Amino acid sequence: MEVMAPDVVLIADGGGAVTAALAPIHGVQPVAKLLAPANRALAAFETKTVWLNGAPAGDRDRRRAGPR
Repeated sequence: MEVMAPDVVLIADGGGAVTAALAPIHGVQPVAKLLAPANRALAAFETKTVWLNGAPAGDRDRRRAGPR
């Protein structure tokens, strides 16, 4: 769990296309619990680091990853 700051906050936005968490998720354990199942599907997504509201963030996009 050392890869996340103890005060990590996950803010999700599905862009209206996919289901996303409705409220921010706070803390290492809840964020890890939410992301762990998604980790299995990462091969279908391209992930890049972006700046969002002045802070680093991760952007995952299946469309950029190409066909499966």
